[in-house]
Amino acid sequence: MPIYYYDTVVGEIGIAEKDGKITHLHFANEPLPQVLNICETPILKEAARQLKVYLSGEIKDFFCPLHLKVRLL
Repeated sequence: MPIYYYDTVVGEIGIAEKDGKITHLHFANEPLPQVLNICETPILKEAARQLKVYLSGEIKDFFCPLHLKVRLL
């Protein structure tokens, strides 16, 4: 599963994807849940661009495909 780290105003954030959908966001100091392939893909690059614009207050919604999992407690 690809992951790539980006510098943001809140610190370095890793964005992970699977099959062209965003799966996780990780802060740089967090342990990764599994072995990931560090490489930038087009969807990760677009997610990072949208995150940067979101953090600057210019947008409120994201338009990247997500792979959502719901965990019941």
